[in-house]
Amino acid sequence: MALEEVYATLIREMEGLPRAGKAKALFKFYAYLTGRTPPFAKIQKLLTDTGGKGGYVAKLLLLAVAYRPDGDYLDYCYGIIRRERDMKEPRLEDYPLVE
Repeated sequence: MALEEVYATLIREMEGLPRAGKAKALFKFYAYLTGRTPPFAKIQKLLTDTGGKGGYVAKLLLLAVAYRPDGDYLDYCYGIIRRERDMKEPRLEDYPLVE
C-alpha cells in the first residue's frame, strides 16, 4: 500500500475516535513509517498538547520522517508543537508601547 493511501486510511480511522483510539492509530502509523515502536506515552503527550488533533500529529510524523532529524522523531514533533504554542502566546516585546 502506498504511503498516501496509508495516511488517508489513518485520517478516516481517526474520525470520531476518542483520544486513546487516536493514540493507538498513531502508534501503528509510527511503526509503519519507521519500523520501530514508539513509547505510547509520547504519542499521548503529542495528542494532548495539540488538543487531540490526530491528523495534525500524523502530518508532523510524516514531516519528521521526511526530514530525518538527528534525534528522536517524536521529540522533533514535540519541538514544533512547543514552538507554535510559544509563538501564539503574546509577549510584551511583540507589542511596543506607544506614547
